[in-house]
Amino acid sequence: MRVARAPLVLAPVALLCAAAIGLGLVRPAPPARAVEARPPPAAQDPSRPVAGAPAVFPGPYEARLVAVVDGDTFRARLGVWFGQEVETLVRLRRVDAPELAARCPSEARQAAAARAALAEMLGSGRIVLSQVGGDKYFGRIVADVAVVSPEGVFPDVDVGAALEAAGLARPYSGRRRESWCDLASR
Repeated sequence: MRVARAPLVLAPVALLCAAAIGLGLVRPAPPARAVEARPPPAAQDPSRPVAGAPAVFPGPYEARLVAVVDGDTFRARLGVWFGQEVETLVRLRRVDAPELAARCPSEARQAAAARAALAEMLGSGRIVLSQVGGDKYFGRIVADVAVVSPEGVFPDVDVGAALEAAGLARPYSGRRRESWCDLASR
Protein backbone atom coordinates (compact mmCIF):
# COMPACT_ATOMS: atom_id res chain seq x y z
CA MET A 1 0.00 0.00 0.00
CA ARG A 2 1.32 3.31 -1.04
CA VAL A 3 0.81 6.50 1.08
CA ALA A 4 0.43 9.85 -0.61
CA ARG A 5 3.39 12.02 0.32
CA ALA A 6 2.33 15.27 -1.37
CA PRO A 7 0.84 16.79 1.81
CA LEU A 8 4.06 16.03 3.69
CA VAL A 9 6.16 17.78 1.05
CA LEU A 10 3.88 20.83 0.76
CA ALA A 11 3.62 21.41 4.52
CA PRO A 12 7.24 22.63 4.95
CA VAL A 13 6.89 24.89 1.88
CA ALA A 14 3.70 26.41 3.28
CA LEU A 15 5.40 27.00 6.64
CA LEU A 16 8.36 28.71 4.94
CA CYS A 17 5.99 30.96 2.95
CA ALA A 18 4.02 31.87 6.06
CA ALA A 19 7.25 32.70 7.93
CA ALA A 20 8.51 34.83 5.02
CA ILE A 21 5.24 36.78 4.94
CA GLY A 22 5.29 37.19 8.72
CA LEU A 23 8.87 38.51 8.67
CA GLY A 24 8.02 40.91 5.87
CA LEU A 25 10.36 39.23 3.41
CA VAL A 26 7.52 38.56 0.98
CA ARG A 27 4.34 40.57 0.58
CA PRO A 28 1.16 38.81 -0.39
CA ALA A 29 -0.56 40.13 -3.49
CA PRO A 30 -3.36 42.60 -2.72
CA PRO A 31 -6.84 41.26 -3.28
CA ALA A 32 -8.28 41.95 -6.70
CA ARG A 33 -10.72 44.89 -6.82
CA ALA A 34 -13.43 45.57 -9.32
CA VAL A 35 -12.63 48.58 -11.48
CA GLU A 36 -15.48 50.74 -12.73
CA ALA A 37 -15.44 51.06 -16.48
CA ARG A 38 -15.50 54.73 -17.44
CA PRO A 39 -16.05 56.12 -20.89
CA PRO A 40 -13.39 58.42 -22.31
CA PRO A 41 -13.84 62.09 -21.23
CA ALA A 42 -15.25 63.14 -24.61
CA ALA A 43 -18.07 60.59 -24.31
CA GLN A 44 -19.15 61.60 -20.80
CA ASP A 45 -22.51 63.21 -20.21
CA PRO A 46 -22.05 67.04 -20.32
CA SER A 47 -24.77 67.56 -17.71
CA ARG A 48 -22.67 65.70 -15.12
CA PRO A 49 -20.39 68.01 -13.16
CA VAL A 50 -16.65 67.73 -13.57
CA ALA A 51 -14.98 66.64 -10.33
CA GLY A 52 -14.71 69.66 -8.05
CA ALA A 53 -16.98 71.88 -10.17
CA PRO A 54 -20.37 72.83 -8.74
CA ALA A 55 -23.42 71.67 -10.69
CA VAL A 56 -26.00 74.33 -11.47
CA PHE A 57 -29.31 73.41 -13.04
CA PRO A 58 -30.92 76.30 -14.94
CA GLY A 59 -34.57 75.40 -14.30
CA PRO A 60 -37.18 76.73 -14.00
CA TYR A 61 -38.50 74.49 -11.24
CA GLU A 62 -41.83 75.11 -9.57
CA ALA A 63 -41.87 74.78 -5.79
CA ARG A 64 -44.51 74.74 -3.07
CA LEU A 65 -43.84 76.55 0.19
CA VAL A 66 -43.76 74.33 3.28
CA ALA A 67 -42.35 76.79 5.84
CA VAL A 68 -40.22 79.91 6.08
CA VAL A 69 -37.11 79.30 8.16
CA ASP A 70 -35.66 82.82 8.26
CA GLY A 71 -35.27 85.83 5.97
CA ASP A 72 -33.21 84.05 3.33
CA THR A 73 -34.14 80.36 3.70
CA PHE A 74 -37.37 78.40 3.32
CA ARG A 75 -38.48 74.78 3.13
CA ALA A 76 -40.15 73.76 -0.14
CA ARG A 77 -41.47 70.74 -2.02
CA LEU A 78 -40.19 70.41 -5.58
CA GLY A 79 -41.49 68.12 -8.29
CA VAL A 80 -38.53 66.15 -9.62
CA TRP A 81 -40.30 63.60 -11.79
CA PHE A 82 -43.83 62.56 -12.65
CA GLY A 83 -45.58 62.28 -9.31
CA GLN A 84 -42.28 62.43 -7.39
CA GLU A 85 -41.47 65.26 -4.99
CA VAL A 86 -38.62 66.09 -2.64
CA GLU A 87 -38.67 68.42 0.31
CA THR A 88 -35.58 70.55 0.81
CA LEU A 89 -34.30 73.78 2.28
CA VAL A 90 -33.84 76.56 -0.29
CA ARG A 91 -31.48 79.46 0.36
CA LEU A 92 -31.78 82.61 -1.71
CA ARG A 93 -28.74 83.12 -3.94
CA ARG A 94 -26.60 86.24 -3.46
CA VAL A 95 -28.42 87.70 -0.43
CA ASP A 96 -27.94 87.55 3.34
CA ALA A 97 -30.72 88.35 5.79
CA PRO A 98 -30.30 88.96 9.53
CA GLU A 99 -30.18 85.85 11.70
CA LEU A 100 -33.03 84.88 14.03
CA ALA A 101 -30.40 83.76 16.55
CA ALA A 102 -29.49 87.44 16.84
CA ARG A 103 -26.53 88.97 18.61
CA CYS A 104 -28.37 92.20 19.42
CA PRO A 105 -31.97 93.50 19.65
CA SER A 106 -31.79 95.42 16.37
CA GLU A 107 -30.72 92.28 14.48
CA ALA A 108 -33.59 90.33 16.09
CA ARG A 109 -36.11 92.95 14.91
CA GLN A 110 -34.62 92.98 11.39
CA ALA A 111 -34.60 89.16 11.26
CA ALA A 112 -38.28 88.97 12.22
CA ALA A 113 -39.16 91.60 9.59
CA ALA A 114 -37.15 89.79 6.89
CA ARG A 115 -38.79 86.46 7.74
CA ALA A 116 -42.28 87.99 7.64
CA ALA A 117 -41.55 89.72 4.31
CA LEU A 118 -40.23 86.48 2.78
CA ALA A 119 -43.33 84.59 3.97
CA GLU A 120 -45.62 87.23 2.50
CA MET A 121 -43.81 87.26 -0.87
CA LEU A 122 -43.66 83.48 -1.19
CA GLY A 123 -47.32 83.18 -0.26
CA SER A 124 -48.46 85.66 -2.92
CA GLY A 125 -48.00 83.54 -6.04
CA ARG A 126 -46.25 80.59 -7.69
CA ILE A 127 -42.67 80.00 -6.52
CA VAL A 128 -40.19 79.39 -9.32
CA LEU A 129 -36.56 78.38 -8.76
CA SER A 130 -33.79 78.82 -11.31
CA GLN A 131 -29.99 78.42 -11.31
CA VAL A 132 -30.35 75.71 -8.67
CA GLY A 133 -27.18 74.31 -7.14
CA GLY A 134 -25.84 72.67 -4.04
CA ASP A 135 -25.08 74.79 -1.03
CA LYS A 136 -22.10 74.59 1.27
CA TYR A 137 -24.33 72.89 3.86
CA PHE A 138 -25.59 69.39 3.14
CA GLY A 139 -29.34 69.12 2.71
CA ARG A 140 -29.84 72.63 1.38
CA ILE A 141 -29.85 74.09 -2.11
CA VAL A 142 -29.19 77.63 -3.26
CA ALA A 143 -31.26 79.19 -6.03
CA ASP A 144 -32.57 82.33 -7.66
CA VAL A 145 -36.18 82.56 -6.48
CA ALA A 146 -39.02 84.37 -8.20
CA VAL A 147 -42.69 84.71 -7.41
CA VAL A 148 -44.95 84.58 -10.45
CA SER A 149 -48.32 86.26 -10.15
CA PRO A 150 -51.50 84.26 -10.49
CA GLU A 151 -53.24 85.43 -13.69
CA GLY A 152 -50.69 88.24 -14.18
CA VAL A 153 -52.00 90.45 -11.36
CA PHE A 154 -48.46 91.75 -10.70
CA PRO A 155 -45.13 91.41 -12.51
CA ASP A 156 -42.77 88.56 -11.57
CA VAL A 157 -40.82 89.35 -8.40
CA ASP A 158 -37.15 88.49 -7.88
CA VAL A 159 -37.41 87.64 -4.18
CA GLY A 160 -33.76 88.30 -3.26
CA ALA A 161 -33.70 91.65 -5.05
CA ALA A 162 -37.00 92.66 -3.42
CA LEU A 163 -35.69 91.87 0.08
CA GLU A 164 -32.51 93.78 -0.67
CA ALA A 165 -34.45 96.80 -2.03
CA ALA A 166 -36.55 96.83 1.15
CA GLY A 167 -33.39 96.88 3.31
CA LEU A 168 -34.18 93.45 4.75
CA ALA A 169 -31.23 91.69 3.11
CA ARG A 170 -27.83 92.65 1.76
CA PRO A 171 -25.63 91.34 -1.06
CA TYR A 172 -23.77 88.15 -0.21
CA SER A 173 -20.95 86.56 -2.18
CA GLY A 174 -20.35 83.51 0.00
CA ARG A 175 -17.54 85.00 2.02
CA ARG A 176 -17.47 86.03 5.68
CA ARG A 177 -20.43 88.20 6.59
CA GLU A 178 -20.30 91.40 8.57
CA SER A 179 -22.46 91.47 11.71
CA TRP A 180 -25.90 93.04 11.36
CA CYS A 181 -25.37 94.56 14.82
CA ASP A 182 -22.26 96.39 13.60
CA LEU A 183 -24.22 97.77 10.63
CA ALA A 184 -27.05 98.97 12.89
CA SER A 185 -24.64 100.92 15.13
CA ARG A 186 -23.32 103.02 12.22
